Amino acid sequence: GLQRVAVLEGDLESSLSWSRKLLDVAKVEIDFWKSDLQRPNLSALEEGELRRRLQASSRLLAETHLTAATTLLALERKPAAIDELSAALELDPSRAEVYSRRAQLYMDVGQMREAREDLQQFIKLSTLGLEHPDMKRAADMLVECQRQLGSLGG
Repeated sequence: GLQRVAVLEGDLESSLSWSRKLLDVAKVEIDFWKSDLQRPNLSALEEGELRRRLQASSRLLAETHLTAATTLLALERKPAAIDELSAALELDPSRAEVYSRRAQLYMDVGQMREAREDLQQFIKLSTLGLEHPDMKRAADMLVECQRQLGSLGG
């Protein structure tokens, strides 16, 4: 919540600081839940609860990476925003919209091969119809990537 409050107050650096703190805490939580799952004689009920907590902590971690990416983008730190989106995708590689966001940033920094791969992944994972504006935009971006890669001989 504090990262969002800081953004609303216009203090992006503070928001980013809160994101980092939350990421640190969530990583410690995840490590704890993972180690607790290794306990001998764990009941099915305990295991279920630990897996639920692990999943919730992982979801919080991914969402915090996405929030940090948005903040970094507002601060015009595109490479760092790409890193945050990549971290979010490591936690949840099934999120089509994150591939789309990262593809745009890759294009912005001139990494067309990476942008092309992310656009292909977005199209593969997306549940949107082909006529949806986001899908049309992805197709247009993919054509642009191909055009630029072709002119580079790649």
